[in-house]
Amino acid sequence: MTTEVGTSLASGASDLLLGVPAVEPGAASYSAIAGLGGVGLERLLERVRRLRRRGALDAQSFGDALTLSSPEYRRKYCPRRTRAHVECDVVDLLPFYNALQKPGVSYATFRSRVQSVGGRALLDRNALSAAAMLKQADWQTHYGGGRRRAFIYEGEIFQGLQGREFLSVTSFLKAVGRYHQREVVWNRLRRGWAMDDALEVPVHVGTGKGRVYLVLQLSTGLKYVGLTTLDIRQRWAMHCSRARAGSSTKLAQAIRLDGPEGFTVVVLEDGLSSPEELRARERHWVEALAARGPGGLNTAPAGGLGGSRGKPFEFGGEVFPSKKLAARCLGEVHGLAPHVVEARLTSGRPLPSSARVHSRHPDAGTKLFRVWKGILKRCSASVDEAWGASYEQFKTDVSPVPPGRALFRIDSRLPWGPLNWQWIDKRAGVESVHGCPVQIDGRQYPSWTSAAKAFHMAPSTLKYRVLRLGLTPSEAVRDKTSAPSL
Repeated sequence: MTTEVGTSLASGASDLLLGVPAVEPGAASYSAIAGLGGVGLERLLERVRRLRRRGALDAQSFGDALTLSSPEYRRKYCPRRTRAHVECDVVDLLPFYNALQKPGVSYATFRSRVQSVGGRALLDRNALSAAAMLKQADWQTHYGGGRRRAFIYEGEIFQGLQGREFLSVTSFLKAVGRYHQREVVWNRLRRGWAMDDALEVPVHVGTGKGRVYLVLQLSTGLKYVGLTTLDIRQRWAMHCSRARAGSSTKLAQAIRLDGPEGFTVVVLEDGLSSPEELRARERHWVEALAARGPGGLNTAPAGGLGGSRGKPFEFGGEVFPSKKLAARCLGEVHGLAPHVVEARLTSGRPLPSSARVHSRHPDAGTKLFRVWKGILKRCSASVDEAWGASYEQFKTDVSPVPPGRALFRIDSRLPWGPLNWQWIDKRAGVESVHGCPVQIDGRQYPSWTSAAKAFHMAPSTLKYRVLRLGLTPSEAVRDKTSAPSL
């Protein structure tokens, strides 16, 4: 340090020491005091200057400036300040957070949430309070990112919420206490149902009794007569869904022309207990109302329970018009995809207890992750514990993945594991596992295909000569003039 700089600092130190109750003016230089505290002269001077500018210099703060380490001093005197624009105001997040009675999350989580919704232009007073108070599951429901889309409620069940915008359908369902119905509601909304119908129409078929109903097109007076064992609103929603999907029936074309609001639906007869009675009453009403033909909207002959390609299907004591419809209804009840339910009904297996949960692992969907899941599924009893418990260990052992190769065991009699795997050509791997070895002139080929290829002949020809004509493999290739490939 030069003499001029030292003199300047000493002079500045004397001025700064004035007004500090814990230190008598002139009692010591800042250099001596800084040496006692161990923070260094320049750092001490900078801390004192900032404290004086803020009017916060006293005995306690001077002692902290002299003795605290950098992380400790920053936490106490220089906290990171984050400000957010909330409805035309600027809010300092830390004082706002500290003023709350019992925040539900840490300040770091609160700050991160505010920045997240702020970046999506969703930050208002409600979101600011929710960011500090909501638990993670509720925050994700109301404000989570990803593919969520805004939803405006336009129904009539919850009149106080008409026209209100929610950040997602799940946020709305949570607000009205129907979150437990989310799987059913999502399934129905995807098929074009209105929100009120998706919430209110029962998801079960009920007693299995049927009804005959009339659909009247208001603009033309044309009629459609149908039968169903479902709730009438559910059946009408299915008609509308088929129309949106492009069905070519006269009713579907009429719905596309006038929209669902251009029709009225009424029940003609209810409580019909047997399929035979249901069919008979539909035929009666189709004829009585002239619903089939030029003056009506019916296309198929009356009395066809389940449609032209369906037949009644019974499950759990209830009769459905068809297996496909049973799969759709049961899928709504159990929150399962209709194709999963239909496959189980066809095979006679019980329905799964819950819907399949997709993995959230960052590698999910990659080739290597699918290979690992396939090994666990096919060979669960023959996988080394290290691989069975950890995808990361499996990935470390077999990486990198060479292009055009497949993973096979070196010894198929031993479990999959860190010492029993190899990347090899897929065809060679299949032959090693499933091939039937063929011996020709002292050389063994892993399969009929490999042997036939070596002698430039079709595998079917080689197998025919050996298996049907009784020749040995060596005799079977004798009349070939070309030499075998090596």
